[in-house]
Amino acid sequence: MSFFDDLGKNIQSKSQAASAMVKEKADTLKINNAISAQKARQKDVMTEIGKAYYEAHKDDEQIDEAFKEFFDQIKSYEDEIANLNEQLAGLKKTTTCPGCGAEVDKGVAFCGKCGTKIEQ
Repeated sequence: MSFFDDLGKNIQSKSQAASAMVKEKADTLKINNAISAQKARQKDVMTEIGKAYYEAHKDDEQIDEAFKEFFDQIKSYEDEIANLNEQLAGLKKTTTCPGCGAEVDKGVAFCGKCGTKIEQ
């Protein structure tokens, strides 16, 4: 019987070791996921800070040299987006309301959303 007792103890020992290893891996994964989630939240807040700073200072006469290149890049992207939106509006036969930014059909006299007169 000693062989079966030893075999049972060995199986139990290996099972406990495997269970502990699985628990350790699960705990590690859980912590790594929590770290990733916190980093994502941090990145979102930093992005919002950057947006707020840009919006607050984009029209300043003097822009801090540390940020000038970023401001120039953003302005370039904004200009390209506006150009692409104009191309898209040309394809769609629409224009943008200068009052509220809504998309309006070409040829209409007033914006249906805010009532601003649309120049032709």
